[in-house]
Amino acid sequence: CDLPGLRPALLRRLRDLGRPDADVVAPVWDGRLQPLCAYYSCSAAPRLREAIGAGTRSLKTAFEFLNLQEVGEKDLRTADPTGRSFLNINTPESLELFEGSWPSHGPNGDTTR
Repeated sequence: CDLPGLRPALLRRLRDLGRPDADVVAPVWDGRLQPLCAYYSCSAAPRLREAIGAGTRSLKTAFEFLNLQEVGEKDLRTADPTGRSFLNINTPESLELFEGSWPSHGPNGDTTR
């Protein structure tokens, strides 16, 4: 599963850092753009439809149709110091590792321990 450890505080941080003219506010973590964890404004919808109509099937490619604002690790560490929001679970082994190391969360998704 993509991003099972996504912290709501990280999405709030992206929203708060977003410029008014940005269609999408996307984190860059460990040098990689993270389009699945981005904050998309309503203004992105028609442009994403345009990208799909042009044959685009990749979010990273669709960003060419959008006013993109990138946000780096330094600005996101207050919301997610370890970057666990960006972990993907692609194998039973990675799921086991994830389950054994992830703290429990309260009702709003923030860490409780």
